[in-house]
Amino acid sequence: MRKARRRRRATKFIDLGNLVGLDFHVAGGRYHLDARFTAEGDALTMHVVNLQPVEALATGVSVRRPIGIREVRRCQETVAGIAADAGYQHLRVVGRRRNHRRDHTQVFDIDLAGMGRG
Repeated sequence: MRKARRRRRATKFIDLGNLVGLDFHVAGGRYHLDARFTAEGDALTMHVVNLQPVEALATGVSVRRPIGIREVRRCQETVAGIAADAGYQHLRVVGRRRNHRRDHTQVFDIDLAGMGRG
């Protein structure tokens, strides 16, 4: 019963094609993620639209705080658990990152085998 409930909640959260928001905590504070999900077979792709500190949303003022690999990995772990609960086997995270005045696309592929929480 728990597994079925987690699957329903995960599927509702993913909401394919629509903008989804998620707040998560790391040592540096709270961050907010906006993303869109697409699926093909057993693979889920998360397209990151926006990732920023929560206080930037609350104040409307741009808050520049470096987002390091630790923050990105924490977010990925959270979404990977949700994707595994929804029954996906693979997660691809795609996002644009500005680094040293240069934009580039980052892609992370995550195998979800064994991540299901039973």
